Amino acid sequence: MDGVDVLASEQAEWIQGPSARSRMKTFFSPSMPGAFALVIELPPGETLERHEEPLFEIGYILKGSCTCGEGAEFPEGTFLFTPKGSVHGPFRSEHGCLLLCVKFDR
Repeated sequence: MDGVDVLASEQAEWIQGPSARSRMKTFFSPSMPGAFALVIELPPGETLERHEEPLFEIGYILKGSCTCGEGAEFPEGTFLFTPKGSVHGPFRSEHGCLLLCVKFDR
């Protein structure tokens, strides 16, 4: 397709995620340097530690839910907009969560 990079989820392998029991798939577009997407799977009871975000990030809860910090609940269907340089987390998923994150530098 002209002008569009198409990547099927099956083309990416699950690799170690940002926490001990999480896993993720990473998608890069050759025509959009500085931008990429992640699908992150958190198993039940897993936590992503508090961290500084080096890029702009848009997250979307595809399945399940998670809480952030002191207990803000993010159910399925929630969008999260994180500015570059901000600190956020920890994120905890009591029952498991599948999260799409799109990261970019501009």
